[in-house]
Amino acid sequence: MRTKNVTVAGIEVTVRERKIKELKELAITLGINQDLMKLGPSALYDKAKDLFYNQISVVFPELKGTDLEEAYPSELEELVNAFLDANFTGAKKVAIPLLSLAQRYLSSSQKN
Repeated sequence: MRTKNVTVAGIEVTVRERKIKELKELAITLGINQDLMKLGPSALYDKAKDLFYNQISVVFPELKGTDLEEAYPSELEELVNAFLDANFTGAKKVAIPLLSLAQRYLSSSQKN
């Protein structure tokens, strides 16, 4: 199991890899589903803001009651990256080359 320690607003947070069933349960608890893809940019931003500010302690219990306004953006970025690295490394390894390939294809097709 992968783990990484990250400091956010002076609090040490241990980010740990979760089982697939735990990730599914987490998505349900946070209200993350395919309906998010149907939201416009403003509504999607509001949902992301609610998840981050109001429900972050569901994902990271150590941050319960923490004022995230006191955190540096780089700390929050490191926290999110640690979560993605611990739980979605395989998906990142596949998705990044696929996105790169798609971008090259789109740019070459626009030239023709």
